[in-house]
Amino acid sequence: MSLPRHPLLRLLLALVLIGAPFALGAKLIQLALPADPDWRVVGNLLRGAWMLCVYLGYVRWAERRPALELGLLGAGREFATGTGLATLLIAAFVGVLAASGHYRLLGLNAAQGWVALSSVLPAMLVVAIAEELLLRGLLFRLLEQAWGSWAALAVSSLIFGLLHQFNPHASLYTSLALALQLGLMFAAAYMLTRRIWLCTGLHFGWNFAQAGLFGLPMSGFEPKAWFQAEVDGPSWLSGGAFGAEGAVPSLLLCLGLSAWLLWRARAAGRILRRGESPST
Repeated sequence: MSLPRHPLLRLLLALVLIGAPFALGAKLIQLALPADPDWRVVGNLLRGAWMLCVYLGYVRWAERRPALELGLLGAGREFATGTGLATLLIAAFVGVLAASGHYRLLGLNAAQGWVALSSVLPAMLVVAIAEELLLRGLLFRLLEQAWGSWAALAVSSLIFGLLHQFNPHASLYTSLALALQLGLMFAAAYMLTRRIWLCTGLHFGWNFAQAGLFGLPMSGFEPKAWFQAEVDGPSWLSGGAFGAEGAVPSLLLCLGLSAWLLWRARAAGRILRRGESPST
């Protein structure tokens, strides 16, 4: 297949070639499985696997190259590292709230914890895989080819933030905060490794630690967490109903990790100019 020369046209074509088969496959999975909550986890995992297959097929058929960003060697280690780092960031944020008297642990809820593990965890894993494939593996990569690493970092991060503009309790401030916190951090992780596993682990760990572990709102959505907690305080400190993404302490924590990842990427020679490829 002959692709358009301009990366932005290639991006639009890729969204069609990836989005249409994924939507069709996801619908067929929904129709094939019993309409029972116990099968939801199976459906979520199948959709995640199908998304990976569709992306892999696009890269090999349309771009005619090996999908190095999906390489499995070391994938588990990178994913676990990202998950662990994100969990530590959220734990540090919770520590700040607890030290200031604005996070109070009420106890454990075993039933809710099972919901978090059996339903929330797989759903968040699928979301992390899908968003990282599209926003870092595709959007960032093609923007980088067109404009270079720094421009791609800025534009893809802004788009990531604005995609959450219609979440519950969202505002222009929360969208910009998301761009600075998570958009930069996930893209920096991709720049460093040139693979999706570290940024996917960061994405998954961030979401699950908030809404599945510590009982914090996640991007405006109510948590279903193992720990039951009470959170209050000014919005700039706690993030309010939107969650950690709207809080200044978590912004500073994420910017610190992003700066370290970008420093590592620059030291490794992975900051690219327009037209360069990661192998040059």
